[in-house]
Order: sequence, then structure tokens, then C-alpha cells
Amino acid sequence: MLKISLLIVGLLLVSSMLFAANLLENGSFEDPGGIDPNTGWGDGTIPKWVPKDAFAACFEMGGTSGNYFGITAMPDGVKGVTIGYESDFYQIIKDHTLQAGKRYTLSFSYGKFWADHEFKAELLAGDTPIISQNLTKTGDYEWLSPPYSGYIDIKAGNSLIGSAVTVKFTSVVAGSGYAFIDNVVLEATDIPPQANVNLNITLDDLDKIVDRNLGSINVEILAADKTTVVETITTSLNTLPEPPEAFVISRLLNAGDCFIKVSAPKWLTKIAPVTVVADVDQDVNINLLNGDINGDGKINVSDYNRLKSNWFKVNDTL
Repeated sequence: MLKISLLIVGLLLVSSMLFAANLLENGSFEDPGGIDPNTGWGDGTIPKWVPKDAFAACFEMGGTSGNYFGITAMPDGVKGVTIGYESDFYQIIKDHTLQAGKRYTLSFSYGKFWADHEFKAELLAGDTPIISQNLTKTGDYEWLSPPYSGYIDIKAGNSLIGSAVTVKFTSVVAGSGYAFIDNVVLEATDIPPQANVNLNITLDDLDKIVDRNLGSINVEILAADKTTVVETITTSLNTLPEPPEAFVISRLLNAGDCFIKVSAPKWLTKIAPVTVVADVDQDVNINLLNGDINGDGKINVSDYNRLKSNWFKVNDTL
């Protein structure tokens, strides 16, 4: 018997969260600066942003450059920005410093053309990155779906409170092509009420299984509609220590109703309803029954027949 303790402290989005204004100016680059109307290519100026050189520049749908990009539509408006080679561009947020009790969410759309490209997106408090993500877009000339989104909660006592806030994009690999970027949004909203939830999972008969190359335990945090996946946590069964010991995955859930779905190959999937009360820690215990041999989400005669047909076989997959 293996007991897996998962401390689910994860994000649960709530539909009642109030709309927050974009702290950035010209985040969709619709104020394009100097763009040649014939080519759709900019001259290296990006209003409200500070570009390093002409390899970070605005472009517009249409014109020879716009057609060459292969882009058929922009995520927001008709203009965007490209970044390539060793370029960067940034914007220091006007009339705003880092505030306690706020959740800062950075989101944007990105794609690529010409060659695979790697760039870094950062949210800085002073000179310190508080969000930092390297991104690479491969494949066709298209926008990645869904757009990138990341957040950080700033709580009282953070030494960076009061620092200037900057959004910055930096090309990581010289000569690695170009990336498209559009619809850059930075929002500051109140941190929602939250609580810790300890999810304790048991997998029947796991201690009797010699071969653990069975796949992974999947934990999904579902919104109150029981359909929208807020977060997925995956842990490989064959990485569990010998003898099996408890392990912890840390997340923080917003107050409100949600569901926690747990699945693993050969075990029955279970979905547990959870009501998270602000600042009240709680335990949720889930036991997965073993015996779902054919993986149809049921334990019945079909599983027995599958077992029976392989009776006395050695080193064979049921």
C-alpha cells in the first residue's frame, strides 16, 4: 500500500475576479512608430518601449514583410513587434511601484518566423526578476495557443516592495531567427483568499507490483464547472523510492468550490469535490482501486476476461 501525500497549494481561478487595467502602455503595439507602408516593416522605434536596436521593431499586417511573415491574423489589432538576434526591448511601468497584497500577471502572445527562436520574458522589480521565462517557438509561422501567462503574488514583508516595475523581452541565442510578440498585458489584482489543501492518495496493492513502469499519477485541479482544468500535476510511478515513501507537491488553492481528479494506469479514476475555505487548511483523502486492466474506467467482467486470457503467461502485458 502506498500513501502519497500531495500538498495541493495551487491556483484556482475564479470567475468573479474583477477586471484589471493593463499597466503597460502600447502593449499591443498599435502605436507603431515609423513603419514603411509599402513593406509593413518598422525602423526600430517602438513607442512607449525602449528597443536595443532595429532587430526589435514593429511590423504591420500587409505589405511585403507582413506577407512574408506568413501571419494571417494578429491576436490584437493589426500590428505587433519582432525581436531577433541579440536584441531586447523593455518598458518601465509609469507611476507604479511594486505593491504588497497584489498578484502581478504577465501575459502575451508569441510566434516565430524564419528560424526557431528563443527569447526570455521577464517581469523585474528593480533589477531583480520576479517572473522569468525562456520561450521557444518551433514549427509553422503561427501564434502559439494558448498565449503565455504567468503570475506572482507579492505579500507583505517582501523586500522588493516599492521597486520600479519593468517588463522586458530579450533574445537569448544570437542568430536564432525572429519571434513575433503581441498583446502584452501586465495586471495587478488583489491576491484572492486562499488555503492549503492536503491531498492524501492511496493506490491499492502498489506494494505488490514489481514492475513500476506503469506510467504516471495524474492530478488535475478542476474549476467549479468540473470541466475547466486549472492545473495538472504529473508524477511518474517508476520514480517512487524503495520502499515507497510519501512525497509532497506544493500548491495553493483559492477559496471556493473545485474538484480534484486523480488517475493512474490500472487504477480507477476518482474525482473529489472540495470546498476551500479561506485560511482553513484541510485534508482530502482519495483511495484508487486497483484492477482496471483495460483502462475503461470500470472494474468488471471485461477486466476478468483480459486476466483470464493471459493466465499463467510470463513477462507479458495484460
